[in-house]
Amino acid sequence: MNRLSTKFFITVGLFTGLFSLFLLHRTYVISTRNVREIAGQQAELALAFERSIRKYVDEKIRPVMYEYVDEDEFIPETMSTSFVARAIFEDVQKAFPDFILKFSSDNPRNPANQAGPEELKLIRYFNENPDQDHWRGEMRFGDEPYFAAFMARRMRESCLRCHGDPAVAPQSLKARYGSTAGFHRPVGQVVALDTVAIPISRMSRQLWEEIGRNSGVLIAGILVLTGLLFVATKVMFTDRLTRITRHFAEAARQTDSSVVEPVQEKAKDEIGVMARSFNALAERLREYYFSLSEQVEEKTRAYEQLKRESEDRQKAEKALIQAEARYRGIFENAVYGILQSAMEGKLISANPATARIFGYPSAEDMMTRSPNVLEALFPDDEDRRRLVAGLDDGPVRDRMVSLRDGDSEGKWLNLNLWKSQDPVHGGDIVEAMVEDITEQKKSGENQRQLEAQLRQAQKMESIGRLAGGVAHDFNNLLSSIIGYSELALMKLPKDADSVTDIETVRAAGEKAEELTRQLLAFSRKQVLEPRPVDLDQTVRGMTKILSMTLGEHVRLELRGQGAPCVVQADTGQVEQMLMNLAVNSRDAMPEGGCFSVETSRVSVEEEYAAQNPEISVGDYAVISVSDTGTGMSPEVRDKIFEPFFTTKEKGKGTGLGLATVYGIVKQHGGNIQVYSELGSGTTFRIYLPLMRGEMPATQKKDDPAKTYGGSETILVVDDDRSIRNLVVDTLESFGYTLIGASSGEEALKLMAAWNGPVHLLLTDVIMPGMNGKELAQRVARKFPSIPILYMSGYSGDVIAHQGLLDAGVEYLQKPLTPSRLLRKVREVLDQAS
Repeated sequence: MNRLSTKFFITVGLFTGLFSLFLLHRTYVISTRNVREIAGQQAELALAFERSIRKYVDEKIRPVMYEYVDEDEFIPETMSTSFVARAIFEDVQKAFPDFILKFSSDNPRNPANQAGPEELKLIRYFNENPDQDHWRGEMRFGDEPYFAAFMARRMRESCLRCHGDPAVAPQSLKARYGSTAGFHRPVGQVVALDTVAIPISRMSRQLWEEIGRNSGVLIAGILVLTGLLFVATKVMFTDRLTRITRHFAEAARQTDSSVVEPVQEKAKDEIGVMARSFNALAERLREYYFSLSEQVEEKTRAYEQLKRESEDRQKAEKALIQAEARYRGIFENAVYGILQSAMEGKLISANPATARIFGYPSAEDMMTRSPNVLEALFPDDEDRRRLVAGLDDGPVRDRMVSLRDGDSEGKWLNLNLWKSQDPVHGGDIVEAMVEDITEQKKSGENQRQLEAQLRQAQKMESIGRLAGGVAHDFNNLLSSIIGYSELALMKLPKDADSVTDIETVRAAGEKAEELTRQLLAFSRKQVLEPRPVDLDQTVRGMTKILSMTLGEHVRLELRGQGAPCVVQADTGQVEQMLMNLAVNSRDAMPEGGCFSVETSRVSVEEEYAAQNPEISVGDYAVISVSDTGTGMSPEVRDKIFEPFFTTKEKGKGTGLGLATVYGIVKQHGGNIQVYSELGSGTTFRIYLPLMRGEMPATQKKDDPAKTYGGSETILVVDDDRSIRNLVVDTLESFGYTLIGASSGEEALKLMAAWNGPVHLLLTDVIMPGMNGKELAQRVARKFPSIPILYMSGYSGDVIAHQGLLDAGVEYLQKPLTPSRLLRKVREVLDQAS
């Protein structure tokens, strides 16, 4: 056997071995898949068998049993599909002891049916995926691998008799299992699984035995095939190639022409012999080639030298033209200005960008006029001389100047200047790069203005939170002061000696309540009663009261554009806002003047909204309030909306007027802007979101003569004892029957023990433990139609977080007064009836 045959034999052997391994691997993969498929089919068959038996029990046996069994009796052994399913699996288990067949539940009556951890995961999976009722795949039970199939058992309407409410379940079930396990199941919930698991290990052993038998036959066949292939290849290829190699070597010894490159081959087999013979032939041809090439090189060397010199000249000329073109392109198309000037400032050259910056139509026009560019950039002679002299020490970087030349006067430029040599005439010149930074400078100023507005908004928000917290705590105290004062006045005769003292206490409490409302308005946490309001009509309806407030020395002017300006707002808050602005303007015009109110409609565009980030793009109704008073300085203007800030003398102002206006506007989702200068008056512009559609019809007011007493039963719940006692004392004085509770839990106990009806639930919103909303939901289960009246001293945003400010929810804001309490209670009871 020669070397070539040996190499071929080794190659075929390696290929045969790899191919055999590949076939064995494919056999194993296919057989394993078949094992899983057979196991899956067996598991599905067992499930199908169980389902068919269970269906027979549901459709045949159970209906017949119900004809003979009492309604409260239930025989699980024959009537329960779960019991039958477990019995079927137990019988099948005897025939297949290595199988796992199980009926399991997450809360079974029979402990034997308790689901394991993996089965509980599947029950949760089926409940989270209502469209899935079946799962199959590999799973380990203990240390043994199984192929398992699971079928979900969902609750149906027919199941509720035995698995729903224990109160209506058969007595026999409750006697056997108690009233906990297996009950309270909703329709559609997965409560149990049918499980069939087939062991994979037994089938795997059979698989390996079969693979072992087949692999021996396969390898023997492959070896026989390899031997036949080797013999055929030797006869048909290897021997013939050897003969051709010998013949080629003989021909090489007799050849003496042609130029051939050697073959790089170092093998020692027949192909290597052929390569070495070929290289010997190539070497003899190369000797003839070298003798001829020396003669040709001498002839061509001179020609190549002349050709290279010519090409070098052409490349140098082309590079010079390209460099000049590139420089000209950069110079002409640069976005920055590029210029050259004499040391005294006379312009030598400039690009189009320089002409645009200086306000000339073209660079040629700028060159014709020959301006003194250094004088335009540095009008001060001394400054200009220092600059030119300083160029000897190095370039001037990023010098910002304001242009003083023609139509471009006022532009801001960034300059980079340096001294250079004039390439044409020689001598020193000034070169400069010019950048127009006017827009960047304006943008920087706008950015600083926006940052100042943001800091002001954050400061106002922090102050608002503090004010809202103070107002909430104050409300609970005022409820007792005002409430018991008013209740005492109701009980005392009008000529009693203590009436005046009590009225003084009540008046002080009402002033404190007004202060609280102002703090809530500023903090944007006051509970509003918004409804569609036409601002134009509201302003005109206040003509008389505004005139009285301003006085005879101030002229009132009202202007409108005629179209309705309808917004969603609290009318009382809008009127208070206008009154506060009127009082503020009156005090700013002690010698008289003009107070004007104008209503209009505007559309805020993106450009305006970008400069005023507090207002969004959209349609707005605008109230412009102007006066011809003393005006304000910038320092005062920045603080006017802060609570308790005032420029008036001590005792003549609380500093809450404009703070209240600010809070009302913000709580209505609007924005307020102020324009004022000392000696030029003040203008406030208030933007409120415009409503779409028509104004709804005006509702009729309640009859003021209506009585507010009654005989209904009211459940009062409040964790504050003083508030609860005030409510109970007030309502009992007017004939109502009261049930008082300090918490939601206590209220539920009292209602459970109460035999008569309860006509109204009056509850605080925020309480320890169970809050007012949760209590109302629990009470509604026993009294579905009971009306609910909420009360709270907390701010509006806290109440809104509880979900109690939706349409139709009745709400009473603290501090409470007997009159408001009685009127609201009677209103809610009348609506419910």
